[in-house]
Amino acid sequence: MEYDEEYYGLDSKVQLLITYYELKELEVLSAFLDSFKIYIKRNKNIPVENKLRYSNLISYSRKIMKLEDADTIQIKKLKSEIEQSTSVAKPWLLEKLDELLIN
Repeated sequence: MEYDEEYYGLDSKVQLLITYYELKELEVLSAFLDSFKIYIKRNKNIPVENKLRYSNLISYSRKIMKLEDADTIQIKKLKSEIEQSTSVAKPWLLEKLDELLIN
């Protein structure tokens, strides 16, 4: 597999994650996150720093799923944690947390 093809595949998995979340397909998303996590662990072509970034995305996505009925303090605490993290793609995660704060 080519290096670029690997990242196209990873990007498509991130898009699936976002799509399942936005469509409120939480059971499907949960199963997908499990398989995505295994894929990241087993794939030897992904550099360690990128594995960490994708693993954090998976972890924070799970936490956001659990916060649907959480109070403002818990949401703000997770938002602060994500903002301080250096190994995660933040914009989408922070946007979802802001939506939870508004609702």
